Amino acid sequence: MSSSEIWVPNLFPKQQEVFNLGTMQDAGTQHPESATAAMISGPRYTGKTIAIGHRVARHLWETPGARCGLLHKTTRNITDGGVLNDLTDVVFPEWIESGIGFDYTTFDGNGVPGPKADGRTRSIFLRVRNAFGGESELRIIAVEHDCEIEQKLKSSRWSMLWLNELANFKDPRIFTCSYEQLRMVHLPPWQHLWIADTNPAPEGTEAWQYKFFYQRDWSVLQFVHDEKKKEEHQGHVDRLKKALVLVEIMLHDNLALSPEEVSVRHALHSGDPGEYDRDVLGKWTKGSGGRNRHFADVFSHDVHVVEESPDQNEHIALSPSTSEILVGWDLGSSVNHGVVFMEKRVVKVGDIEWPVWMALREIESVGEKMKMSEIGERALDILEDLKRIYKRPLGFRHWADDTALNTFRPTGEGYDYLEIQAATKGKIIMQGVYKPKGSVETRIRLLKRLLREKRFYVSNQCPGIISMLENAARGTRSDDKVTGMHKHIFDALTYPIFMESAYELEEIAFKPNTANRNMDLISVRL
Repeated sequence: MSSSEIWVPNLFPKQQEVFNLGTMQDAGTQHPESATAAMISGPRYTGKTIAIGHRVARHLWETPGARCGLLHKTTRNITDGGVLNDLTDVVFPEWIESGIGFDYTTFDGNGVPGPKADGRTRSIFLRVRNAFGGESELRIIAVEHDCEIEQKLKSSRWSMLWLNELANFKDPRIFTCSYEQLRMVHLPPWQHLWIADTNPAPEGTEAWQYKFFYQRDWSVLQFVHDEKKKEEHQGHVDRLKKALVLVEIMLHDNLALSPEEVSVRHALHSGDPGEYDRDVLGKWTKGSGGRNRHFADVFSHDVHVVEESPDQNEHIALSPSTSEILVGWDLGSSVNHGVVFMEKRVVKVGDIEWPVWMALREIESVGEKMKMSEIGERALDILEDLKRIYKRPLGFRHWADDTALNTFRPTGEGYDYLEIQAATKGKIIMQGVYKPKGSVETRIRLLKRLLREKRFYVSNQCPGIISMLENAARGTRSDDKVTGMHKHIFDALTYPIFMESAYELEEIAFKPNTANRNMDLISVRL
């Protein structure tokens, strides 16, 4: 198809640059042996999503038998007013109304043309008529945890993959595992395209996305152990050196924004230097000041996350003196559970012994029903696995939200702790966590202190904790609690720390709600 036959939507120059990525004029002449890998970076309201949406439509139209995957953290986020709506409500109608023949060939259950759910996998997909008289397909792929990427894409072939909101993916394997699936046998390499949109990540220049696309730091991808795969992997790296593309789109590039709208964006983030740099200026600045997220300005993936590779039998080493694992429990009635397994090792500094915490494993279930018996059995499996890994006798102490011990439920054993106890045949016995007023704020300050002083670390096998440390949002008040989906894993993580840190609590005051704050501290120590 010649360039004269391509319908071109009304785009501003930076969007046009995205629209031309990976075309014959671009990849076909510059690097014909590789698929283009492009990251589109910039703050919100710059038109990144619409630009990539038009690039997707172009790929579906002018690529015979195209198969495009749209990867996102959760299907709900992408469908409820998210990027799929941008495609179906804004982008695709323009292509359909252009008169070139682009149109849906799929229909939902009511006979309306557009996306539909796959009857076998329940995944959402749509098909459109392409320029060659055939069909091209777009499929939504939810990757809730980065480690699922290989399973989600295994044995599949794609001509284009779009990773929406790349900053939400923290493992660089999300790139290598997806890029290697661009292998439609009837298409030349250049006609494949990997593309991602992102806002600058809170990790700033420490983020793997920045290191890879801005600094061309190829060591970000050097994690392959198998020698045969390492040679194949190096071949991909060599080809990528020509095919890697970075496009920055800033607020001033969006010609549809009025000066008043730009001023509003500036005003919204003027009180937080980190947010202002990222969300207004598009800079990769670390931290979020103190306004939006609790821990983003003290948590560093490079510093606090310890890499384990269970497949290679590589595990975090416990301290020789560690004989007990501490477990935190935050149980919901039927949904929203968090369980965290931690080591507390003691490091002596001068005359004072300071605890250093290591989160080893987690169980997190948000928005999905899980029986108490099931979560108890999963916890018991992890306890047995830790004994196997470390080949030593280990004791376990379990701290739980006191509602697990004193709130009666009319099902099961009546109380959550009894149901867990019954499911594990008495191997898990819980102690209740005493929570005076202000204890949530105290736990936030305590965790921030541990992060700042490099006395808290987390295994890469705990994606829920890592996501919480990166994204746990504040509420409307500056001292508000952890909100949203992250509160459950936060509670499970901080219950043992709170109950085992009496010495430090003497230095971290509770929010003054009572006439005598020391009474609370004495109660905690008891």
